[in-house]
Amino acid sequence: MNISHPHYDNLCAVIVTYNPDNHFLERIDTIQKQIKYIFIVDNASFNKSEFLNAICLDKKICFIQNQHNKGIAAALNQAIRMASEKGFQWCLLLDQDSYLKADCVNSFLEIYANKSLPKNIGLIGSNHVDNNSHEYYLNPEKFRNKQWVERKTLITSGIFISIAIFNCVGKFNEDFFLDGVDHEYSLRVRKKGFKNILILKPLLEHSMGNRMQHHFLGLP
Repeated sequence: MNISHPHYDNLCAVIVTYNPDNHFLERIDTIQKQIKYIFIVDNASFNKSEFLNAICLDKKICFIQNQHNKGIAAALNQAIRMASEKGFQWCLLLDQDSYLKADCVNSFLEIYANKSLPKNIGLIGSNHVDNNSHEYYLNPEKFRNKQWVERKTLITSGIFISIAIFNCVGKFNEDFFLDGVDHEYSLRVRKKGFKNILILKPLLEHSMGNRMQHHFLGLP
């Protein structure tokens, strides 16, 4: 499989929204400082008037408004398909409450370029700091002298995915409306013979809320 190396011109951001909070546009601003184009799919938000007006005027944002809530899997599939049609080869998947660290994209590109990653890489996830607890998703101090670790599954927000991998593995399973979308896809990536890795350096700030963390036998 021919997977293009990521760079600023072939990397876009993908965000699924549903009733985002008042700080959403601030988060968009942090993303636009590092990524040239954003695809936003809104799943029929009912409090969208303020941010919708601003987003529709931005030529660096492709906004897709669903008339009903199709679920996160369907929305991700919509956005990635449009990203592919516009010629992008990599997507950074983000939740609507995710803040990018100032060096998020630079750090990802540097790690990818240093050739320390496995050749059969599937998904590349991002470590993050929880906005509520101020704790790491995975404490990097437990993994001295490592830039990344292999994981069985990754959470959606912060995943860097090659569209070539997406085309090989297939779409996100739209039978999963919200919970389990990321874990099911991660396991399917592994079933295809690819590895999922997590960059240990925190690249995001993100609120986990009450999301259940799934752990599987073997890898953490």
